[in-house]
Amino acid sequence: MLRRPPTAIELKLDDITEYEQHMRKVKLQSSLPLNLPSVHTGPKGKLEIHNRVVGITALTTMTNNPKIS
Repeated sequence: MLRRPPTAIELKLDDITEYEQHMRKVKLQSSLPLNLPSVHTGPKGKLEIHNRVVGITALTTMTNNPKIS
């Protein structure tokens, strides 16, 4: 079996500085707070509560009672 010569990997100083700049930029962007919309945390209306209860009940009855054919 013939062996090929190993592949040479070169890492230049410019590549290292470019990588470090990119990582600093990513770190800076991830540390900035996101402008998320405010969440409505006031009292819930009866319709919203009813819809949640009905939706949860429907999901649990579908998963707990498999349909037997």
